[in-house]
Amino acid sequence: MLTPPAPTQVRRHSKEASPMTKTVRSAVVAAMIGAAALGLVGVATAASGPQEQQVVNYLTGLLQDFDAQAGSLSSLDDPAPTQELEATTASYSSGAAGTGTQTVVVKVYQNLGAAPPATWFKAFSYDNAAKAPVTFGTLFRAGSTPLEVIAPMVARQLSADAEQLITIDPAVGLDPATYQNFAVTDDAVLFFFDRDQLHPAYGETEVSIPRAALAGLLTPGL
Repeated sequence: MLTPPAPTQVRRHSKEASPMTKTVRSAVVAAMIGAAALGLVGVATAASGPQEQQVVNYLTGLLQDFDAQAGSLSSLDDPAPTQELEATTASYSSGAAGTGTQTVVVKVYQNLGAAPPATWFKAFSYDNAAKAPVTFGTLFRAGSTPLEVIAPMVARQLSADAEQLITIDPAVGLDPATYQNFAVTDDAVLFFFDRDQLHPAYGETEVSIPRAALAGLLTPGL
């Protein structure tokens, strides 16, 4: 089943780096990924499930990388463009609790000012029955060729959304690396694509592939 996304959000703006503001930001982040990750105490942990440490590590690294790239603050004499980092999470699940799958999808928006903003996804999927992560390789039966089914459906969905023909380069559309961010539900497999990943100038998007279309391809139990 699809758990309605009640997104948890992390924001950081590089122009608001007074000690007080930075403490507030850190507290917000800690409420999302766990106080211990940022050395704070007395802040509740919002992340949960077997992927928790992976999500903690990813978000912590994300914030550290942004701070390293954002550069110095602007001044009246040397104004700098606004630099922003925003991360939201959504949770998905399939099957029965304890034996099905769980996925946390992190959506990241980053604007460093000097280049066009970037938006990307990072998904963490877990098989509760096998007690192991679910990767694109383990999502499908060994020896199967799921991209022969998935790639045309993705292209059709993009074309329908854009109301014009969208052609995906086969080097992208038939590359398993393109489909690493996904979530499994009882009805579909959702694939998440970064901005410009599938086609130049095409924004970030998600495509739902019905499970019925993948019958015989998915690994049993997922």
